[in-house]
Amino acid sequence: MTRTLKINNFTVFLIFNFWIISNISFAQQSNVLDVYIKEAFANNASLKTQQFDLEHSITALEEAKTLFMPRVNFQFQYSLAAGGRRTDLPVGDLLNPVYSTLNKLTSSNNFPSIENQQINFLPNNFQDSKIHTVYPILNKEIFYNREIKKELITIEQAKINVYKRELVKNIKMAYIQWLQARQAVSIYKNALVLVNENVRVNEKLVRNDVGTNAQVLKAKSEVSKVESSVFEYENNVKNAAAYFNFLRNQSFDAEILLDSTLTELNLAGFKNLRGLREEFDQLKGRERALLLQKKMNENYKIPKIGASLDLGFQGYGFKIWDRQAYGLLGLQIDLPLYTAKSNDLKILQNDIDLKKTQAQTAEVFQQIQLQIQIAQTNLETAKEQFKVNDAELAYAEEYYRLTDKRYAAGSALQIELVDARTQKTAAELKRSLAHFTVLQRMIEIERAEASYSIIN
Repeated sequence: MTRTLKINNFTVFLIFNFWIISNISFAQQSNVLDVYIKEAFANNASLKTQQFDLEHSITALEEAKTLFMPRVNFQFQYSLAAGGRRTDLPVGDLLNPVYSTLNKLTSSNNFPSIENQQINFLPNNFQDSKIHTVYPILNKEIFYNREIKKELITIEQAKINVYKRELVKNIKMAYIQWLQARQAVSIYKNALVLVNENVRVNEKLVRNDVGTNAQVLKAKSEVSKVESSVFEYENNVKNAAAYFNFLRNQSFDAEILLDSTLTELNLAGFKNLRGLREEFDQLKGRERALLLQKKMNENYKIPKIGASLDLGFQGYGFKIWDRQAYGLLGLQIDLPLYTAKSNDLKILQNDIDLKKTQAQTAEVFQQIQLQIQIAQTNLETAKEQFKVNDAELAYAEEYYRLTDKRYAAGSALQIELVDARTQKTAAELKRSLAHFTVLQRMIEIERAEASYSIIN
């Protein structure tokens, strides 16, 4: 048996606006990143594309508002005709006998004879020039069209905000990867100092006939390994910087400022207010648009009433002031009488779409809850792992210190020193990785809870 989750708009609003939880707030830790995020909001290429969609929706709303205003057009029609249907008008046969009698009675020629006429149905040399004005007095479709356009703006703005949140997450993740690669370079460079010092010590031992050339070669081999790691991670720094600058829409080799606050991990907890996810703005905007569309379909029987006014000149030839001027005022009423239930079917489709949107809202709610739960669990795991790796590094550093001291005293083998140095470097890398993993988990929680302010 399946169970349907039902939540209303008010419940969702309360849950996502007033549910306060305790976790680590990454958003408050980096002013440098805040500057980069604002820069990305202004320059990111994909975000600019999204802005065009919003501008298109705003323009569409302005267009919808103009439908409430009168439309005024100049219209001109001129026609020449030959042939076609025609009719004979025997005015000569009818009037000439009368005119002849009148001439005889008056002893004059005041009444000349006329010829029979032939009338063409197609007007020849005929023009109609007018200013045509129409005005919608009552039209509910125009009203609902305007309101739907408003909701489309809300949806587009929510889409932009969703993208902004993803952009914030990607920028922070890319910056953390850059920091992590830089720290790895620093760790290997410190290791390089140690192995070079080991080479120097072994060369001194050889000169004093205490050590062997094999020890020197082994030490130099370790130098080569560490130098190779330095080169590898320096390339990783370049790649991470290129991706970070790509998100900022800057050149790949653009300078990146270092935020030293992120290289030290503060595990103190902060209170963090959970924000409202913009995905709900999208879904609720779509739901409101569907409700408006449904109301428009339900009100289809309301008549459309409009008025029209024509002012112009009409006649044969272009004798504009020779009794050709005219004015025509009209009233139009459009009342549907029979639509074969097409509007009822549209309403049914609206109901289906509304139920689908409401189901999507419930599904998104559950997905976000799951996302937050997983992010919190991952953060706790990362924090514990960091503590373990931090302690492991302390042990490795002490072990290397003691081994180095024993080696200098001649009581430890070179392989022991190499192993101790390798353990120390590995422990430093693991701690560094754990450190930045905690920061990444903070970013994931921040994204899941929509806690970063994206208002410019």
